[in-house]
Amino acid sequence: MNYVYLLARCFPFWAVPMSIVTMEVGRHFRRRKSRLQWIYWGVSLLLIMSSAAWIYERGDLHSDSWLRWVLLVRN
Repeated sequence: MNYVYLLARCFPFWAVPMSIVTMEVGRHFRRRKSRLQWIYWGVSLLLIMSSAAWIYERGDLHSDSWLRWVLLVRN
């Protein structure tokens, strides 16, 4: 469970590079004229928007309480 909290605390530091990777995969599928490009670009957009929301809502301070609320962990 500690790893889940660690991933939530440093979310933008792994989500933004992951979104760049999914953008590049989306570009690859665009060159191939595949419909999969929309899935990868959607995932990339979701990661970027959630990272922006994490920064705006001060996830560095509140991510532990958010994660407890989502997972319904009681202290």
